[in-house]
Amino acid sequence: MAKKEINVFNVSFLDLLSGALGAVLILFVIVPKLDSKIRAQLQELETFKQLELKVEDIQGIIAQLEGSVPKAVLSNLQSNVDNMSTDLKTLQSQVKQLQTQMSKLEEEKTQAQEKSQKLQEEVETLRKQMKDSNKLVVENKKMKSELEILRKNQAETAKQLDALQLQQSDASAAQAQINQQLESQKADLFKCLEDKKALEDALAEMRAKIEELLTKNKKLSDELSKTSDDRQYVEKAVDKMVEQIEKLEKENAQLKKQNAQMQKELQNAQNELAKKDKEQDGGTKESRTGVKFNDKNIVFVVDVSGSMDDDPEPEKLDQVKAGLKMLVASMDESYKIDIVIFPKSPKEDWDGLYNRLVPVSDKQKYAIYRHLAPIYARNCTPTRSVLEHVLTSDAYKNAGTITFLSDGLPTKSVAGSTECPDDPPRDVLKYIKDLNKGKKVINTIGVGSVYRNASSKDPKVTFMKDMARQNGGFYIGF
Repeated sequence: MAKKEINVFNVSFLDLLSGALGAVLILFVIVPKLDSKIRAQLQELETFKQLELKVEDIQGIIAQLEGSVPKAVLSNLQSNVDNMSTDLKTLQSQVKQLQTQMSKLEEEKTQAQEKSQKLQEEVETLRKQMKDSNKLVVENKKMKSELEILRKNQAETAKQLDALQLQQSDASAAQAQINQQLESQKADLFKCLEDKKALEDALAEMRAKIEELLTKNKKLSDELSKTSDDRQYVEKAVDKMVEQIEKLEKENAQLKKQNAQMQKELQNAQNELAKKDKEQDGGTKESRTGVKFNDKNIVFVVDVSGSMDDDPEPEKLDQVKAGLKMLVASMDESYKIDIVIFPKSPKEDWDGLYNRLVPVSDKQKYAIYRHLAPIYARNCTPTRSVLEHVLTSDAYKNAGTITFLSDGLPTKSVAGSTECPDDPPRDVLKYIKDLNKGKKVINTIGVGSVYRNASSKDPKVTFMKDMARQNGGFYIGF
């Protein structure tokens, strides 16, 4: 009897197959029932994948055993392997379902987390609102308390208001009495203001004189400083200047007396002339001024340059002021005038009193006197600039006459400098003539001794005469 061959490999293969089938059965039966442990089951998918690989290996082994293993055994093994394949497919389907459920659960978890976050935020908001509500309750109680206090205060205020109304009726009578006193005080105040204005005008005149004296003193100091190295020379110069000052003071005193005498004589002459005119034809208004103007709308253009108080005639500007005062004093309201001085400062070539024509009333006369008083000599002689202003300004378009008073030839003002370069007289005359075109009469009054010489050929005199002649006016040497 032949010995039956025992194949050890077959026994080991069966053990392996049984173990695999046991694992598959465990997964197949248990996994669907553990819905709460889906995540753990998914972790076992790796085992499932290994089983899948083992089934494939078994199929290969069965193919190798077809010649060495009985067909019954091989058929039994093949049936078991087919069953395993079927079970694996079923497991694959269930795995896919598990994966789908896992995705849904992940989404639901994310949504739940978001809802939880929103609920936490809403809870936090409600907590804050709760705190605010508690604050509002406290504030409401506080406001009720304050309202009660206000009501009490309102009652007290009403009582006080009744008392004040009673006092007001008593105060009305007192107010009427106070109003009467105020009216009286206003009258006194207006009188004080008028007195104050007069004092201010006098003070302005004194300040102008002080400034003039300071200017002269500065000139003297400058002259003294230039010769400080030679004390003896300075002392002699000072003595000489003192003598000159004393001499000038005496001459000035004499001139003042002569001026006063001339004013009296002029006033007497005007009075006599007015008397004769009155006897003849009732007295015409033109005869009162002593000067016949072709038009009663007059602009007086007055030179206040530095040469108007220079030696040897430092009183020229004062004489012009006095002459203008006398001339204005003789006018009445039929005359309309303005006074324009030039220059105003190193940067401004002119300054008008009113910058328009005003009637010569008694009130305006005093205003003109006060305006003339503080004027002092300074800077250059910008003749061209000031006449251009008067001839072209709308303020003086109705002026028929310009009366120009000056002591020198025209110069130019240079901003930021004390220098006064010459402005050629012929150019100025031509410019003024072309600009005026005969529309306005220009009278000229030369101020200084050189103008009082009728036969003088001095360029200054010639300039003033030519300006008057070219523009239809008169010339006077003053």
